[in-house]
Parts: sequence; C-alpha cells; structure tokens
Amino acid sequence: MASISDIVIRNIDSISNSYAVNIAEPTRIMQQLGEQVRKDGTFIKKFERIPAITDRSLIAVDGGNAKEQLSGGDLIVAGATIGEGIRSKPIYPSPDSYPAEVFNSVIPHTSNNEKIEKAIRSALELRILEQTPSDIKIIDGAYLGNISSVLYALIDHDPIVSNAVLELNDFDSDGFLESAMHNLLYPPRSNDAYVIGVAKSDSSKVFSRRLLKEYNTTLTITDRMLAGRLLQPGEFFDPRTEQSNPGLISSLRKNIALPDFGKNSLNRSSLLKLVNDKAGLLNRMGTEDPTEEGILWTTYFKPTAWSEFAKAVKVEFVFYPSGTSQTVVEKATEIIQIIDQDIIDESILEPWSQYMADRGAKGVSDAMNILKNHLLSTVESPAELRGLMRGYRT
Repeated sequence: MASISDIVIRNIDSISNSYAVNIAEPTRIMQQLGEQVRKDGTFIKKFERIPAITDRSLIAVDGGNAKEQLSGGDLIVAGATIGEGIRSKPIYPSPDSYPAEVFNSVIPHTSNNEKIEKAIRSALELRILEQTPSDIKIIDGAYLGNISSVLYALIDHDPIVSNAVLELNDFDSDGFLESAMHNLLYPPRSNDAYVIGVAKSDSSKVFSRRLLKEYNTTLTITDRMLAGRLLQPGEFFDPRTEQSNPGLISSLRKNIALPDFGKNSLNRSSLLKLVNDKAGLLNRMGTEDPTEEGILWTTYFKPTAWSEFAKAVKVEFVFYPSGTSQTVVEKATEIIQIIDQDIIDESILEPWSQYMADRGAKGVSDAMNILKNHLLSTVESPAELRGLMRGYRT
C-alpha cells in the first residue's frame, strides 16, 4: 500500500504547475497591470501617514464565541470587548477596566445552535460598541455584518433562536442593541465621530472585475488579492459604493410577513417594528448611486508601515456628500489615515486596537475551559462523568 509520502512525491510536478498557474502567473500579470493603472492615475490614489491622533480616542470592538458538545446539550460561551489605539487619547486607565459582556448557557442540542452562537456574539459586539464613548470606533468585519446576523436571528422561524437574542439583550429595557443598530444605520453627519468597518475576511470581486474589464485582462482574482498585489504602501483604490444586499432584504421582508414566526417571542410588536424599519434602511445603504446621502462606501489600502508584498486592508464607511466640501476620495483618505496610524507592522494584519480587541475576545476559550471543568467537578456518577467528558457525535 502506498504511503502518504509516496502519493505526495508522485504529485510534486502537479503541485508546481498549479502554483505557476494560480500564483506566479497572476503575480506577473498584476505587476504589468499595476504599472499601467498607476500611470493612468484614476483607479489608484495616494495618501501619507499622519501623526498619531493623540487628541481623539480610538477603539475597536471584537467578539468571540466557543461551543462545547456535552452529553445531550451544548455549552455556549460568547463575549465581546474593546481594544484602544496604541497612541490615541485613552478612555480607560487600563485594559482591566475595558467594557466587556459575556453570555454562557447550556442549551439542548439543535441544528440552530450555530445561529444562536453567532447572533449572540454579534449582539454583544453591538452592545459594547454602543456603550463605549469613543470618538472613532472600528468594527471588526463588515459595517453591517453584525446587524445582519442579529436581524436574521430575530426573525428566525424557531423561537428558540429569536428569544436567545431578545432575552440576552433585555430588549425592552436598556435598549443598547436597538440603539446601536439605529446609530449605525443613521450615522451622525458630524466629522467628529466615525464608525469604520475593517474586514479581515473578504471574498468580493467587484473591484477586480471592474479593473480587469477596463484593461481587457482575463484573470480570476478576488478584490483582496488584487489589492495586495497591485497596491504599494501608501496607496488605495478609488472608493466605490457598496452594493445592496437583495438576498438579505428579500429574506427579511418575507419572514416578517409570516403570520407567526414564534409564539414565544418577547414583545412581538416591538420586534416587528424594529425589523420593518431596519429592512428599509439596509436597502438604502446599499446602492450604486454615488449622490445618495448616508450610504456605504468601501476601498482597500496598503498601510505605509507594511512592505509592498504585504496584504491590503479593506475599509467600509458612511459618507454624506451634502453639507461638506469634502469629496468621497478626501473622506476615504482621512479615514484611511486614521487607521494607518494605528497599524504597527505587517506581522499584525490589522490596526493595533483591533488586534487587542481580538486578543481580549479570545478569552472566551479560557472561559469555556473554566466552565467545563466546573461542570465536571459537580458530577458524582462515574457513568455520567464519562458521558459528559466524551460528549457525543451527531
């Protein structure tokens, strides 16, 4: 019988050819295309690194979640916290005083537990975002990503999913979740406050399709790969409007029209009003009309502290063209410079504040271990203990 090593050796030539086709050749094409695009001066813009924003506070919000399969149920832990900019004006005396929220519960195993886990983490991130009094706030991921996750959970056909989010957020009491969603969908026009989405994971191809079509180049590549190979440090793509998400809007409207999506839902009338309001706003923020007010824009940039071979960073932001002398390119430059001054080097593929928020949020794994060990210590029956430790398979 052939070993794994034997099989790999037989496929070395195939692996080399695959690399040449999928990596080396696109890189060569991108280098040639980059020279042409940069010479035209329309698609690629330049920016300079600015001094640290020591007179304004900068934070990033991030969350984490973990699930442990137990005997007959799932232990779910989710949490969210912040990280402060490395040189920005501090809000809190130390990381120990950063705001944080945690959810943990053992619930019966169902196919919906993945939805619950994701929605709760997203809801916690939104609540922390709302509770932190910072001048500039970075969301880990897409600008509307957490809102979409929460809305999907609130209108889920299974009341277990919607109730998990509603109960967690004490929905009709403190109002942090609703307030956070409102402020993201109705962002302030003032230039003194920003909420910026910084997405580390992205598979869009809108920029690449547009560019390759304009320059009559045939190549299959994502926007992030294109930006990483095309941009030099201190450069960014000409920003474009975010496309609307018709799948999300269609799904929201279809589900809220159902006669009954969960008899046990808390305050059904309040929930329906929230979803109805937000569905229209989500549709408004995604458009291809650059003259619209308060819509989402996106771009990629290569940080000044990184090398020409490093990856690019995607940002999403809201822009109001009226009432300001700024163009969208000038607005994008300003936002990019804010993020760029918080980026250290390419060994950390995100702003320092976002990295620190990520480190703090990953504490859910430690919390999971503490909770599981506690559960194990409370079991008296050897048979039950074995079942708890072994978990189950489905």
